[in-house]
Amino acid sequence: MSRRPGAPPDDDHGPHTPFMLTTLFTADASSKGVAAAIAIRMVSNRQAPVSVFTCDGEACTAVPIDLGIDTPVFVTLYGTGIRHRSSLANVTCTIGGMSVPVPYAGPQPEFGGLDQVNIRLTLNLRGMGDTNLILNVDDVPSNVTRISIQPPESGKVGSLRSVLGKIGVELSALRTVVGPIKECS
Repeated sequence: MSRRPGAPPDDDHGPHTPFMLTTLFTADASSKGVAAAIAIRMVSNRQAPVSVFTCDGEACTAVPIDLGIDTPVFVTLYGTGIRHRSSLANVTCTIGGMSVPVPYAGPQPEFGGLDQVNIRLTLNLRGMGDTNLILNVDDVPSNVTRISIQPPESGKVGSLRSVLGKIGVELSALRTVVGPIKECS
């Protein structure tokens, strides 16, 4: 049996841990659906739960996660083949092909044999919709799971465009009255 490169020689399973594939659990247990995950939003140093998926009978679907602006969202993924990583730096996660920070990857503290990975959703993911999530541990890719990132509300984008448009009109009117606006150096 072979070991994952860099795996510690002695661990929970003894000195002969076999090479392990990185596998993320899915809500429907298909290994290819929506990630079996939980999420929290940090609001004023408090944790608020965020829905990641919903199941109706046998079908599970991703719930779009609103990223907000100043309220970080952290997602906890569950799986196997993660705890024997060589270092945290060798654990990466991509959502829709974009890398996201991985502050923790290792044993889940309450259930023996279960591994967990915490990821932080970044604002550049905004609007991705239903997309792929892949974890890599020591260059071993996981199964492809799904997650959904909510697009910005069209009303909010429209309102922002409206405000920016009004500012442009006001600057244009000011230039007409005052003349060219010179930059200060």
